[in-house]
Order: sequence, then C-alpha cells, then structure tokens
Amino acid sequence: MWFSKLVALSLLVLASWPAHILAASWAEADAAFQQGKFVKALKVWQHLGEKGDAKALYNVASMYEEGKGVARNYAKAATFYRKAAEKNFAPAHHKLGSLYSIKRGVPHDEVKAAKWFRHTAQ
Repeated sequence: MWFSKLVALSLLVLASWPAHILAASWAEADAAFQQGKFVKALKVWQHLGEKGDAKALYNVASMYEEGKGVARNYAKAATFYRKAAEKNFAPAHHKLGSLYSIKRGVPHDEVKAAKWFRHTAQ
C-alpha cells in the first residue's frame, strides 16, 4: 500500500514539473532577450517551440527575420512563422501573409498571402 502511495505521489510531482520548467524557461528567455542575450533567448525559445509552444515558434521566427542572435534569414523566419501559424497563433498568420505579399523568404503569392490574412481575421 505504501508503495502505491509513493508511486501516486511521484506521478503527481512529475505531472506538475513540466509546467514549472516551462514557466521558468519563458522567464529565462524573456530576461535574456531584454538583456540583449539573443543567442540564449533563441535557444530557449527553440526548445519551447519543439515542445509545441506557438508563441515561442513566433519569437524564433522574429529573431530570424530581424537577425537577432542569428544571421538574418527570411526563409527560416517564414518556416517558423508557418509552424506557429499552423498552431493557430494569429500574429503568425499575419506575418506569414505579409511575407508572401512582399516576397520575403517565400515566393510572391497573393493567394497564399490572402489565405493567411483571412486566418488572422477569424
């Protein structure tokens, strides 16, 4: 009986642990970005993005678009904006539509631009 209680307690602790780590990671990334430590912020946001965090993917895309912590790369920015947009993150819809509209990192495509702009409005 004591063993099943120990297992249940362990599972409870493990279940709450990732949320705490994610919150700490966000705080760490935000602080690093504000201090101009862009490489550190980028690494944390990439990790969070790999875990499915749409806002983190958007931030990674923005850093590639602006060349903060990495060489400016519009194609990579578009890739990360698309990943965030596919997770229904509205700001990423708008950015991706803009990139298609101005031919930055993706081919000029008004149909795709309109598609992503429509998603923004929904």
